[in-house]
Parts: sequence; structure tokens; C-alpha cells
Amino acid sequence: MMAGSYSKINYSLRPAKAVERKMICDSLRCLSPFGEVTTYRYIGFGSTYFSDFILFHKSLHIEDMISIEKDRHAKDRFEYI
Repeated sequence: MMAGSYSKINYSLRPAKAVERKMICDSLRCLSPFGEVTTYRYIGFGSTYFSDFILFHKSLHIEDMISIEKDRHAKDRFEYI
């Protein structure tokens, strides 16, 4: 089985990805008139670094987050209670 690209590339260091995540964050802030953003649920691919999860949690205070993971053996790495 091929190793995932996350094992070769730290995606948190990719400038375009970082800018894209920040733009999404800013866009979500604009939704606050429709409901508290802190009550939203974020669903994403966590990868090894969880960069998007960290940003959305710190910036938007979203606590309900779900990571879609393929590797069930890595559950300890991505389960946070």
C-alpha cells in the first residue's frame, strides 16, 4: 500500500492551503447572522497535522468536529474527547 502524501508533505506549510483555510474561516464568520458559528459542526479530513481543525477551533471556537479517516488503526491519533 502506498503511503499517503501526508507522510511526505506537511500541509500546514503549504502557503496556498493556509490562505485557502483562512479565507474559509473569514467566510464562515460572515454566517454569524444566521446562527452562532460556535454551534456549527466541522467535518474534514484531518490528516496527520489537523491544520484545518486547529485553525477552525482556535479562530471560530468550533468544538464539534469530525474527522473522516480511512486508517482505523490510527484511532488514538485522531480521537479527542
